[in-house]
Amino acid sequence: MAGSSKQCVFLPDICGESWLVWSKRRNKVRLRRCTSEGCEVVEELTVPDAERLLTQPGAKVDQLPCYNNISVNKHSFWRLVIESLNVRDDLVKHGDKDRLLAVFKLQCQDPLHNGDTQQLKVLFQSWMSRFSKIKSKDGTLNPYDAKDANKLFKPQEGKSWQAAMLEWSRRDGCVQYVDTGSADTKFSFAIMELTLALPSAENPFFPGSESRIAPDGLGVRTNGFLTVIEVKGPDDDRDILGPLLQAVCGALAVVATKEWLCPALRTQLQLRPAYRNARIPKRSSIGIHVMTAKQKSQGRLEPWSQDHEEKCRVVLDAFPELEYIAYSFIVPEQTENFTSIEVDHLVTR
Repeated sequence: MAGSSKQCVFLPDICGESWLVWSKRRNKVRLRRCTSEGCEVVEELTVPDAERLLTQPGAKVDQLPCYNNISVNKHSFWRLVIESLNVRDDLVKHGDKDRLLAVFKLQCQDPLHNGDTQQLKVLFQSWMSRFSKIKSKDGTLNPYDAKDANKLFKPQEGKSWQAAMLEWSRRDGCVQYVDTGSADTKFSFAIMELTLALPSAENPFFPGSESRIAPDGLGVRTNGFLTVIEVKGPDDDRDILGPLLQAVCGALAVVATKEWLCPALRTQLQLRPAYRNARIPKRSSIGIHVMTAKQKSQGRLEPWSQDHEEKCRVVLDAFPELEYIAYSFIVPEQTENFTSIEVDHLVTR
């Protein structure tokens, strides 16, 4: 830890709280406790003393350069990050602890609602860094690579929609595309329920246990760029923000695993055809496509609003690899058996 650094680290103490360590100039480091009331300075140390503290038995340090971009005075940001780290380290019990999405949504909540692009960008960078630990898959990407998915689900289930798109996209062993009315968003549904796993031995979110992130689908567009697809059927959630955050989390994992995921897509395997041009270049290319039933069994679908569109734009600004966010409000009878999906809202850069 250099004396002039603005690096941030987190140190849980024996009482089960996390401390934010903020190094300052003139070889001084301040320790702050962050709570819902704010952040208070509890101790000021020299850099050598702080370094000795961080190496004491039982210390857990979370240190990422991207944290340097956030002011120490952003109290709500640090409180939510520390709360999620406490959940991660099992210092605070959480009813949904084994689901990464619970922590991801918690961390995104404050910067997204405040429109703070910089904070959200830092979070996305930190999650993508951790997702690099996802275990690679050399062959089958999921069980549906070898099964006729159409035979497995009831017609009104959301998964039956995915199954229809999957079987159309690989009809006759060739790559077919789901028409969206635009060449930019047209996709072939390459993978249904892509499961990306963090092994227990290398899980940076929940050490000692396995975690998974599983996008509903992964599409490949005509230019080879990928699209993460989130599907919500009639019985699923009525809100439109939740599916977006699920897809964003999945997209971060997809970008983090591109070194082995794209070669796997380019290889034909069992029922899955080869997507020869599948790639994630070093520029905005990833798409997100949320498909949710227009008619919900429990109440009305949340309507599109200017506020939600602004949130989509904040997500785009904070996620450099993301090219667009598309929403489709699905009426099954208007999809030609899910070979054609109309895009109702498209948010681009």
